[in-house]
Amino acid sequence: MRSNSASPTRDATALLLSLVATACSGTNPPADVVSNDSTADVASDIAAPDVADGSVTDAATMDATDALEPDAPPEDVVLGPAFCATGTNVSGITVPAGFCVRKFADVPHPRTMTIASNGDLLIGSPGQTYVTTTGPGTSGVVVLTDDDRDGVGERHDFLTGVSDIHGVAIGGGFLYYTTMSSIFRTPYRDGQRAETPGMREDLRMPVEYAGQRSTHPLARSIGGNLFSSRSMSPSCGQPIGEIYRVSMGATTMLARGFRNPMYIRCHFSRELCAATELGDDGSAMAFEKLLILSTSGDYGYPQCDGRGTLARCGGSCATTTVEDIRFPLQDTPFGFDWERGSWPEPYRHGLFVALHGSFYTSPGYRNAGLVFVSTDPATGRPRAGATVTRFLEGLGMMRGESQPNTVAIQRPADVAFAPDGRLFFTVDQGNAVYWVAPVGLRRRGG
Repeated sequence: MRSNSASPTRDATALLLSLVATACSGTNPPADVVSNDSTADVASDIAAPDVADGSVTDAATMDATDALEPDAPPEDVVLGPAFCATGTNVSGITVPAGFCVRKFADVPHPRTMTIASNGDLLIGSPGQTYVTTTGPGTSGVVVLTDDDRDGVGERHDFLTGVSDIHGVAIGGGFLYYTTMSSIFRTPYRDGQRAETPGMREDLRMPVEYAGQRSTHPLARSIGGNLFSSRSMSPSCGQPIGEIYRVSMGATTMLARGFRNPMYIRCHFSRELCAATELGDDGSAMAFEKLLILSTSGDYGYPQCDGRGTLARCGGSCATTTVEDIRFPLQDTPFGFDWERGSWPEPYRHGLFVALHGSFYTSPGYRNAGLVFVSTDPATGRPRAGATVTRFLEGLGMMRGESQPNTVAIQRPADVAFAPDGRLFFTVDQGNAVYWVAPVGLRRRGG
C-alpha cells in the first residue's frame, strides 16, 4: 500500500515547523522518536509512530533547500582539490570510466555503517564469526574520521563489549545499536570519538523481537522514526520474519512474511525507507528482494517465495505483496543507499546496493560487487521497469568466470553516501572500508 503524500515543495520554514510533534504519550518512547504530521512537507510512505513525546527531532535542524537540491554547491562555497587526487588507486577493483576507488581505513569485520552530518563514519563491527568466515571484529562501534583531510581515515573505538552488535543508526543526540535481543542507545554528537561512560540505555524490546539471528538492521528516518526487523526461518504455521517501527518497549509491525531482512536504510531527504530480504537457499523458486516500506505488506515467506510462486503451505500466492526490485538467489543484497545528486548520469539519484555474493561459490563469492538502479528523484522510488546495472567489480567472481579475485578485498557488506558526495562501502571479508567518487568531485571548503 502506498500513500499519496504531499510533495516537498514548500519553503524551509514550513518544513521545519511541520517536523515538530504536538501530541504526547505516557509510554516514554526514546526522546527523539516523534510522530509525523500528516500534512508535513516531507512525503511519507510510512505510518506515523503510535507514541511521541513532543520533542523536536534533529531533522528540524536540516537546511531543506540543501537536502532536496544537493545538485550544485552555492556560488559562495570554496571548492578544494578533487577527492580522487588523494590516496592511491586500489588494484583489483574496476569501476566505470570517470571514477576512482580509494581505501579509507582498516576495520575488523565491518558489517554496517552510518555517516554523521560532519562526514564521520560509524561502523558496526560484531565480535562474532559468521558461517561466511567473516569476523571477529571489535565487538562494538568504530568511528572513522579524516581530520587531516587526506582521504584516509583515522580509527577510534567508540564503544566495545557488544559481541552481537549489528544495526547502527544516529539521530536526536543518540547513537542506536542492536543486539540479539534488544536495541540500545547512548548519547552521541557529531565529532564525538568515544562513548560517555555509564550512559547506555536499553529500549527494552519485546521478547519476540529476538527472532533467530542477531542481524537486526536499524535505520532512523528524517522524521525521527526508528525501524528494525527480526529474522526467522520457519516452517508453515510458525512465527515469521517481520519489519517494525520501534519505540521504547514496543514494536509496531509494518510488513511480514520474511526470512532474513538484514538491512534497512531511509532516504536522506524524505520520509521513505527500504529493506533488503535474502531468499531461501533451499527453494528452487526463491529470489532476493529490495522493498520500499509502507504501512502494510505480506511478502509471503514461508508460504510463498513471491507472487505467483508455488504455495508450500496450501492456498495461493496470488496476493503476495510484490517487491520493488528483484535479485537472483545468492546475489545476497546487503546494504544500500541513494545518491544525493552530485554524480553524473546515469548514476545520478541512483539506488546503490552492495551484493555480498554467493557463499556457495567460496572462495569466489560469485557476483559480489556494487550495483545500482535508477530512481525517480521526485519520489526516491525505483523507476518502473528499471534494471539492476553493475557498477563496481573485483569483489568476487562474475557469472561464467572460473577464477576468483585474488586480492583479499572480497564481499561488500554496506554502502552509504557521505554528505560530500563520496560513496563509502564496507568489505567484511577484507576487513576494510573504501570509497568511490567521480574524478571531478571536489571537496567543499578548500
